[in-house]
Amino acid sequence: MCMSRSLNMVQVCFTEAWGGLEMSARDYTRYFLERGHQSFCLCKSGSKLHEMLKKDGLPLQAVDFFSRYSPLAIMKIRKFLQQKQINIAHLHTPRDLWMITPASVGLSGLKIFATSRMLFTRTQKLDPVHRLVYSKLDYLINTTEVSQKHMQNNLPLSPDRHIVIPNPVDLARFRPELHDRKVYRKEWGAGDKTLLLGIVGRIDPTKGQKETITALPAILARYPDLKLVIIGEITVGHKEDFLQELKDLAKNLRVEQNIIWAGFKSDVPAVLRALDIFIMPSYQESFGKVLIEAMAMGIPVISTNKGGPPEILSQGECGLLVPPRESAPVAEAVLKYLDSASLRLAMIEKGRRKVEDCYSLTSVLERLEKLYYKTLDQPPA
Repeated sequence: MCMSRSLNMVQVCFTEAWGGLEMSARDYTRYFLERGHQSFCLCKSGSKLHEMLKKDGLPLQAVDFFSRYSPLAIMKIRKFLQQKQINIAHLHTPRDLWMITPASVGLSGLKIFATSRMLFTRTQKLDPVHRLVYSKLDYLINTTEVSQKHMQNNLPLSPDRHIVIPNPVDLARFRPELHDRKVYRKEWGAGDKTLLLGIVGRIDPTKGQKETITALPAILARYPDLKLVIIGEITVGHKEDFLQELKDLAKNLRVEQNIIWAGFKSDVPAVLRALDIFIMPSYQESFGKVLIEAMAMGIPVISTNKGGPPEILSQGECGLLVPPRESAPVAEAVLKYLDSASLRLAMIEKGRRKVEDCYSLTSVLERLEKLYYKTLDQPPA
């Protein structure tokens, strides 16, 4: 297996939202370009990812389509794959197989990988149509062991076509000493002694913002100066009334003065640096990249005990776990941290060590590269 040759690769992501999935597609494009490969990103024309790729000056191919079954879009993708002699296509959601599989028919030198960031706990996709769509996929990359277990049961792939490679965090960027804690605190009107509890992510009914707001009265009864910082925005055209629902809830609970609606922020390390406690109260996440980013930034974390977070937090050894969809345990976990400086310090140290050992960007990219090269060197099935 020769790992010195340059690869012609494309990261594929046709979604229109802006979250961890889309950021990964952009970041992988950059990272592999920096590692000496020919690296592109395939995205939907006019999407937020398209905008961010252009802003960062990264190589891209944007495709305009209204349906994932568009013959014109599929033909454009195929032409791109041929012209650039792409031999590695890495999809950041298996959903994009509906376009990549037909576009790749007959391209024998192309190897296809897809990272799954979903948990199909009940939905089975074993019918003939899905078997055809998944037939060109060489490997499904799962981000946790629990995710892989579910996917092996529910997708038409043999066990040897599954592999676990987690999401990475760039420890060169996510270092507390590189970021001034006061920058965003000043922007938000928070003093040095103001306690900040933060959520970072898309505003969505499944992300747990509602339960966290509901937990505030119990927290404020003990720590009245605490502020909840909600960092993120609604995806345009998707559940846009939920933001107003959250604001109405805060008003009804009389906690609106203790909530900072920070909106979208691209400088995640600096945002995290400003916080005292980070919470990811999602109902179910297959991974949750911002969780390991918070751990890397030296923040005590809280997450739910469903999906991938228990694995990331070593079943509660590196952070506190709470059941999803409940507000009282959220309040209890926040108060547990606020009442114990020694607990916060212990979780900070364990969290950073876990990230360094398991999720560093360098080690994850090396694992991916080895998988790419290994697959290219395998004889056709």
